[in-house]
Amino acid sequence: MLTRAWLEAVDRRDLGGDGVGGAQLLGDLRRLATALEVHSILSDETDAGTRRACAFVAAEALEVTGEVVALSPEPPRPWLFGTNVRFERVEAGLLYLIAGFDANAALIGTDIDLQSGGNEPASERAISSWTLASIRALLLLELPSGEAQPPPPSPDLTLHYRLRHAILARLGEAVRSHLRWLMFITEDATAGIRSIRGLIAEMERRDAGTNAGVTYTDLHHLALLLASGLEGTADRALRIVSPPPDDDGRFVQFQRHRSWDRPLLWPAAAAYAEAALPGPHAHAVVSVPTGAGKSAVAELAIAQAVRDGWVLYLSPTNALAGQIRRQLNEVVGALPGVSVREFVGGMEYTDLEDEALGVVGESQILVMTPEKCSLALRQDPEAFERMTLCVVDEAHSLGESGPRAVVAELVVSEVLFRARQARVLMLSALLANPADIADWLRDTTGINAHVVDTPWRPTRTLRAIVGLDENRYRAVRQEAVLAAQNLPAHRKNVPFEAPLALFAGLQGAWQTSESVDFAFAPTSVRVPLKYHRDNQVDLSGYLNPTVQALVQSLGQQDHRVLAFLPSNKHYCFLAAREMSGFAGDESVELTDDINALLVLAEAELGGPTALRQALIKRLAVHTSAMLAEERRASELAFEQGIARTMFATGTMAQGLNLPATAVVIGGTKIGWDRTATSQEEKQRARAQLLNAIGRAGRANVAPRSMAIVVPDKAIALETSTQVASTVNRVEFLREEDASTEIASQLRGLIEHAMNQTLDVDSMTRTEQTAFAFLSYAAEGNTAEGVLRHSWAVHSAGATAVAAQLGRTLNHVGGVFLNSRSAPAWVALAAHRSGIALPDAASLHRLLRQYLIENPPPRTIQEWARTLLVVLYKLDIDELKRILLPRPFE
Repeated sequence: MLTRAWLEAVDRRDLGGDGVGGAQLLGDLRRLATALEVHSILSDETDAGTRRACAFVAAEALEVTGEVVALSPEPPRPWLFGTNVRFERVEAGLLYLIAGFDANAALIGTDIDLQSGGNEPASERAISSWTLASIRALLLLELPSGEAQPPPPSPDLTLHYRLRHAILARLGEAVRSHLRWLMFITEDATAGIRSIRGLIAEMERRDAGTNAGVTYTDLHHLALLLASGLEGTADRALRIVSPPPDDDGRFVQFQRHRSWDRPLLWPAAAAYAEAALPGPHAHAVVSVPTGAGKSAVAELAIAQAVRDGWVLYLSPTNALAGQIRRQLNEVVGALPGVSVREFVGGMEYTDLEDEALGVVGESQILVMTPEKCSLALRQDPEAFERMTLCVVDEAHSLGESGPRAVVAELVVSEVLFRARQARVLMLSALLANPADIADWLRDTTGINAHVVDTPWRPTRTLRAIVGLDENRYRAVRQEAVLAAQNLPAHRKNVPFEAPLALFAGLQGAWQTSESVDFAFAPTSVRVPLKYHRDNQVDLSGYLNPTVQALVQSLGQQDHRVLAFLPSNKHYCFLAAREMSGFAGDESVELTDDINALLVLAEAELGGPTALRQALIKRLAVHTSAMLAEERRASELAFEQGIARTMFATGTMAQGLNLPATAVVIGGTKIGWDRTATSQEEKQRARAQLLNAIGRAGRANVAPRSMAIVVPDKAIALETSTQVASTVNRVEFLREEDASTEIASQLRGLIEHAMNQTLDVDSMTRTEQTAFAFLSYAAEGNTAEGVLRHSWAVHSAGATAVAAQLGRTLNHVGGVFLNSRSAPAWVALAAHRSGIALPDAASLHRLLRQYLIENPPPRTIQEWARTLLVVLYKLDIDELKRILLPRPFE
């Protein structure tokens, strides 16, 4: 019912359709909201979880009803706070607050107009506006502006209106008292709650046989909502989290600072605080949907752990590392003595100050990729003994195919080996087996590990697949067929526009595969096609124009759209060039920081950047083919609202938090890797598709969003489409984000070592990366320690033979190097460079031969020339392995 009603609003408002019959459900939705609201705020026997669920559905029913009604407005009726429409908005906002959906409540608070509508009695107008300002501040979780004290009643008020004035004043004062406690201004946690509960008791006065709640039904209703809202927020207040026992007041300062803009904990942070804080005293694996507050969990952990050591934050990409550093610097970096540093690049050595580890001081937070951390572990392994916390973001990347996953697992394993007292916090939206990861952490360190695994997310997403609207498509296609028959002989193509339709279901607070929760929706969006007189309709170029048509329609309705075109990094600029965009006749002014980044990019390119013309059309682009300055300029333009749409490849689906109300995905091959096996490709594509869908719907941007997938091949949809079979066939419509079970990519290497079947020449590229990491002999017992703490050895049940495995790897590496007449340091060089051991041995052989035949290089230019000569002598397969087509981003 909710799906069909909201799809009605989306279809008519955003996609120009005729609706899906959802308007007929408005009466049922209003009755549903009333019934659930009574259940959520009046029943003393309802458990907290059920009460929150009832409140959420009631709030969404009211809000969706309002969206549909707004398409055909009805005259408002006089009510508390002016009109029934305004009161229903207040009601929905408070129900969202009771449900724990603070971001949705804040969005409603932003929309509430404090100006009197003139419908309430003049004698009540001032106090009504003052109390409404108090409630609006509660929804926004901020201190109210304006007069701190309620306006006095007019001396000529009747007793009836004097009582209404007193009740409204008391409600507003209680709300303000509670807000002051949330923000550390006062210490009494229950003053506001006691005041409202006392007022409710006075209004009901059951012991005296009277019930003012009947006389003042609207105020009694409001008081019940407010009481439940204040009680719900008190249980989730950031200030109730206990600081660590040896804290010097820094964590309390963090709480005070953070409470001014985020005073409440979302479910993931609350569960983590209960399980692992203070301290942190335990490891944790947090598997919650995208946008559900993983960064807030990390902030809590870091604010406590940074008191007596330093913190490592591992990010899978450089782009995400930059965003994490900026966010942490604003929140935790504001604390006295705390600094946040970012290390970019891969495993290469550097003398640049910002990219060199140097001395790691106390109370520092170091943000880096696993590749960079691998280098840091070689530069200063002793520094990791003082580390107190390791945060692993996008932890599902440990199970992805390819060398990056292996490096990530080995780095985490060595961190566990080096930093014996550190705690680990793993964060992911895509883990289906977090308990397995927790078992690994617990068993290898002897420290307890908790799982935070909840499907809660602050927004709901309309997941949809788009196809040709079969009935209307037949009609326009037949017109093209008839037109083709009348063409001159030299012309064979007839262009026509095919109408699109959606098959969609609303997902979010819960998952469903019930047929009633999905609907078919025709739209007014059309995609250009051609009918060929001999070859029928050409659908080969269907995908990209369909994405562009959907983006143009959604952007024109002020949606902030992320559009993924993952199959080719050049398609994003092509789409931006072909689209008209959203600037219209307006002149688009780029901010100084964006202009500065573009100037830097143009200086490096030696000419104009194509991004500038895209941004002027309010279109941004984000691909691995761009310079870092260009990507950052695009991010800023989208964050600041200058760009209404961003076209991106699949890499941006992993991690970057950019506010979007709609996501359009061109094809299902996000994260496709041509070197992966078919099963690996399927699993990776599935995970990345779910991750991209999760980009839709960011808290404080919109309570509901949409994610539309354009299939790789065009499909037909019609009203008679079988819902059940379609839902089963299109799995992503009903799958949870955390639906990817990952396994260690080191298992193959470990099993070969256990079976004494290791062969360097026949290893996969992934195994070569791991072998180079583990086989060098210059680090004493490092290989054994890393293996003992690895997920692969734990999952294989081989912890007891870790020492033997280390000796086997060392021996095989030594034998291989001897067979190639290469010194032992070549293994260390292979590890530090991320190059496979056979390729490193080939480079050594060619370099040695060159140095024998030529004078040794003396300048940087001569060394660069030597490098090119050596690379030129490699065979083509070796060169492809060393110079990766997709380097670490």
